[in-house]
Amino acid sequence: MSTVDDFDRLTSYWRGLQAQAGGAVPSRVQFNPADVKRLLPFIFILERKGPGVMHVRLCGTALDDLSGFTITGRNYLDVCPDEHRQLYETLTHVVLAVPCGMKLDREVTYENGRMLPLTSLLLPLADSSGLARYVIGMMKPARVLQKIDLYNGKAQKAELHNVTYIDIGCGLPAGQADLTIPAQNTDRDLSDGLGAVS
Repeated sequence: MSTVDDFDRLTSYWRGLQAQAGGAVPSRVQFNPADVKRLLPFIFILERKGPGVMHVRLCGTALDDLSGFTITGRNYLDVCPDEHRQLYETLTHVVLAVPCGMKLDREVTYENGRMLPLTSLLLPLADSSGLARYVIGMMKPARVLQKIDLYNGKAQKAELHNVTYIDIGCGLPAGQADLTIPAQNTDRDLSDGLGAVS
């Protein structure tokens, strides 16, 4: 199964949950891992607990294998490259604040020097009160990985190439469906170009 098909499959599953929720952001409790069993190694769930804290509730084994350590239970921002913590917090916050979906392409350099092109899809999930507080996502490399591509340590650097927002029925940040971020500007504060995302 191709990477594109995998992202489409997760999106279709999420849309099904949204339909069950009457068009609202689906609840985290609606998510049943058994429904997307083939995708689970690449799936993650984050919970925004406050500024600077995105708790990893679930992280697939394929994602753990990329770094070589268990990511579930950690602060997602601690796993991100240090210089880009604010960027990733802002991007994740947008998914929850609008709310909207997001797809991003980037090249990640790990602790051992290995560079891998990765694509991620992020979609919001709500808590019991209906507030979008969780992110369900999937991250996959752009190519089939070999054993040599695994156990790379912490991500040290990320070059974002494209960030594409997905309208899930609540609009898009600043009315933009696509935001291309030049690689040399990946550490800039994006909040100015994202509209009202408080």
